[in-house]
Amino acid sequence: MSRDATRLLLALSFAALACGAEPETSATDAASTEPAAIGGRWAVEGETVETGREEHKRSISGTVILNQDGGRYSSTFTMSTMFPTPDGAALETDVIGEGEGTVEGSKITGEARTQLVVAGVPGVDPDFAFVPRTTSTRIVSTVEGGIQPDGTIVLHIQSKGESGEDYRPTRTTLRGKRVESAAAPQRTTE
Repeated sequence: MSRDATRLLLALSFAALACGAEPETSATDAASTEPAAIGGRWAVEGETVETGREEHKRSISGTVILNQDGGRYSSTFTMSTMFPTPDGAALETDVIGEGEGTVEGSKITGEARTQLVVAGVPGVDPDFAFVPRTTSTRIVSTVEGGIQPDGTIVLHIQSKGESGEDYRPTRTTLRGKRVESAAAPQRTTE
């Protein structure tokens, strides 16, 4: 099924649901469970909120790379946020990790493992050369989301610290667009 046909089918299903009608099941619905093409590099941004402490939120942005093999995916990601310290200050922190899961239609579900990388010098980007870094807090997450009809990806992530880690549970919502790769320069022969 083409991408346009899939989008049309999704749009019609949402319209039917909005009108209160039950969506019909047909042969084309069976095709909609075929995995959507989610592979690529995605520029994402969103917000992380501590569970039960809605006033504790922070922006997060970065890149998610999804590698797809049929109905399965693997991911790697690098993002940045301002992570609160016990004394109330916030330090620029990299959020790095990897995950895997399944793709069904335009929906993805999976799990991820994350670590926080904090610069050893307050106020300095942890990616800056020769700055000592501390890798801390191992986080495990469940991920649900998928490709929206407009081509954006939306991910809902529930996170908690691994056993023995001091990390308040959070929920993060990320939204982003696929980043097109630059075309390779063309060689010319003279």
